[in-house]
Amino acid sequence: MKKITAGAVMLLGVVMTSTVSGETFLNNEKLDLKVFTTPQSSISDSDSSKSGVQKKNWLRLKFSFKTPKTYVAKSFKSSKQLKWQDDVTVRAEILMPSFYNGKKSLAYLNGETKYAAIQLDGKEHLGRFFVQPYYFERYLRPDNAFPQTSGLKEFKVKLTFLDKSNKTIGLIYLENGKQVELKNSKKLSGYWKGALGASTTDVQKYENVVLGVDKTPWSDVRLDSYEFIKPEEEK
Repeated sequence: MKKITAGAVMLLGVVMTSTVSGETFLNNEKLDLKVFTTPQSSISDSDSSKSGVQKKNWLRLKFSFKTPKTYVAKSFKSSKQLKWQDDVTVRAEILMPSFYNGKKSLAYLNGETKYAAIQLDGKEHLGRFFVQPYYFERYLRPDNAFPQTSGLKEFKVKLTFLDKSNKTIGLIYLENGKQVELKNSKKLSGYWKGALGASTTDVQKYENVVLGVDKTPWSDVRLDSYEFIKPEEEK
């Protein structure tokens, strides 16, 4: 397999959708990347430094979309009862510029969140992921100005929406902060497969590090504005 190198990453941003019961599950999709510093708690450690706490940079992936407006046929409650899409998993994947053994390379990060149910109400729905500062402080190339959101221009993001049977019901691709619809997605999907199959020298992989908001300091921030994350089952 041909290796994926930093210079080979030159694809346009793309938005793709699949169908749910004959209609697109994702409509008017939006995805943006921004840098946020860790929110500070009002509770301080007793031995905290008087000189203050160094602020750390987190990456936020915020996505939004509209669902189709779909009603349950012959509902016992009402003829106008709306349908729900149960157990929607959103898988986030990121390719970012990295530095490995003294050479420029790429880093691949992923993670996923499962939502209990999303109502097919024709309205906007919101979700978000975060990546901890550690991965950027250690692996991001020194010449990328990550403290500013403009430094994210080389980041590529893929969001995959899956139903409870693990079938893909929607995709969003982002590059350079732009989303462009393309009918022919073979080149794009092939690129991501190539990145995942590349050698460790070209692409370093970090699994389960793109966190759902419930695992971050933002778990209670604007909670009701976002879709309800399904609690994890005890193991």
